[in-house]
Amino acid sequence: YTTATGDDLVVEDLIASLPLGDSALAAKKWIALTDPIISKFLVSKDARMTQISLRVIAPADYPDAHMEAKHAMDSLVALARAANPDLEFKMGGTVVMSSAFNIYATHDFQTLVPLMFLCIMVVLSFLLRSFWGTAIPMGLLFTSILFPIALFVGVFGMGLNSASVNVIQILVTIAIADSVHILTIFFQGLKLGMSKREAILYTFETNFMPCLITWINTAVGFYS
Repeated sequence: YTTATGDDLVVEDLIASLPLGDSALAAKKWIALTDPIISKFLVSKDARMTQISLRVIAPADYPDAHMEAKHAMDSLVALARAANPDLEFKMGGTVVMSSAFNIYATHDFQTLVPLMFLCIMVVLSFLLRSFWGTAIPMGLLFTSILFPIALFVGVFGMGLNSASVNVIQILVTIAIADSVHILTIFFQGLKLGMSKREAILYTFETNFMPCLITWINTAVGFYS
């Protein structure tokens, strides 16, 4: 807090130590509510709410920094709540949002992804009515998930986060779409009286360019 005394500017802590006497506390409250920088920005007009701002500098090579900072703040806030049960504490900001993305992404990966696989298996079985027509796309889907996890976690040593989980979901979408297109054309060829070899060539001629464009666009999108 800065005050002017004659020609001098005095910079000091607004509150250097606690507790304060009634008169000193009233003086500090008056400063906080009348100062244009503090009032409405750090302290509400009715003096019932204030904020504590922290800046977290996370190294680029330390992807878990936000999660660790969030856990540390949770511990501090828990201690503050226990010591001040009449006060309400709320946390916000980039660290909280980033941690929430990671937490919910991990939760979705553990719950929604298995449910998604089950739904895909049921729909494929109903539409294609073929064991191999269901087993091959499902094997491709498992590969689409296991390979990115091995790449992110095993090779690069990165934990699963909102970005990596979204990559997996996009790859699963492309894998199931391409496999369904390919198998549908293949079974159509068989119904038209083609041999398996002819049906495979017909499927290749029909789906090669659309699938290739999809793969290239996806690769360019991830690279950029």
